Amino acid sequence: MVGVSHVDFRINPPLDPFVLLDASILLAALTPVRLADGRIDHRRYPAHADARTFLTYAANQALAGSVILVITELAIEECAHHITTQAIVRDIHDGVYPGAVSSDWNRLYKSQPGVVRRYTPVVTRFITAVRAAPIVVLGPAELYGIRASLPVLMVTNMERYELLAADAYHLAVAEAMGIGSVATLDGDWLRADAHFTVLINR
Repeated sequence: MVGVSHVDFRINPPLDPFVLLDASILLAALTPVRLADGRIDHRRYPAHADARTFLTYAANQALAGSVILVITELAIEECAHHITTQAIVRDIHDGVYPGAVSSDWNRLYKSQPGVVRRYTPVVTRFITAVRAAPIVVLGPAELYGIRASLPVLMVTNMERYELLAADAYHLAVAEAMGIGSVATLDGDWLRADAHFTVLINR
């Protein structure tokens, strides 16, 4: 399946035995922004429905034992950072922090670091949702003993595929663990589809 790129997440694409989930999949599927009336704001996460459909299908396949879904702890940190910063920006826009500018949320955080506590509950809910899913989270304990140097592989992937450091690191983990398939909503991963199966929504 190497080189197969664009698939329709709504029609249950075939999965390799091991699939690395990119942070973009989890963000779109598990953290929809809701409007005041409770409806999902599809402008923020337009792929929410498709990502949710894919993740549900993949999770069922994992529960059936036909696939192992994997994510790195770094990807969870990426998601937590995104959730927190976007929530701060949204609250600035809604007037929660008078005088703050949404384009400079970091200045607000640096001057009032306690604001981050406001967002730990939503981050906790996200992590709980990930932990409740049949997803293997690869942290230091699981990666201990890998002979390959992940930082070196990361830099190699940055050069080879023109990826930013986080994505290059996830790819390094996939290489080191023998995982040949990645599910993502991020088109940057397509530059690696000569060596990996990149499952990306149409």
